[in-house]
Amino acid sequence: MTKPIDVNTLKETQERALETLERLQSVLEASGVELPKGVQAQVEQAAERASNESAGDGVPETAEEAGFAIDWSTEGPPRFANGLQILHRPSDFALVFTDETPFPGRNAPGLVRGKELAGVSASLRVPPEAYFRMVSVMASSWNRFVCAMPEGSPKQPRFKLFDSGEMQLDLGDGES
Repeated sequence: MTKPIDVNTLKETQERALETLERLQSVLEASGVELPKGVQAQVEQAAERASNESAGDGVPETAEEAGFAIDWSTEGPPRFANGLQILHRPSDFALVFTDETPFPGRNAPGLVRGKELAGVSASLRVPPEAYFRMVSVMASSWNRFVCAMPEGSPKQPRFKLFDSGEMQLDLGDGES
């Protein structure tokens, strides 16, 4: 289940970021340092957007609309995964990424051959709507990858949606 965005917290964060940018600008100007070309305009545009949003216009309702930046400091250590198990029920999908164990006895109770266990690299739970969007984005990315392969590379299949009306994946060849 996706967590709803607290619009008030979002506004407060935007206001703090704008204040920080303005203080940085003041410090740089006081020390005689000019902002790189274009940064001044970006700061002014951000200030204008923040003032419009504080008036209640254009406040994003979802994380998708807000376009949040990624805080990479919250990421755990990267883990290798060469397996994936997908479980589902009406309310959500569970994706369990695993590090399959190709070595006999590795991660097996008592190191007994044939009892190997795959280690969980990561797991993710998402509602059906988010799962569909995620799979569609991955399929479109795959299609672009296949179409970008150099001439003479082995031909790879592409994905296409069925029963989707006007909606279609990026087929990677300028069509959609």
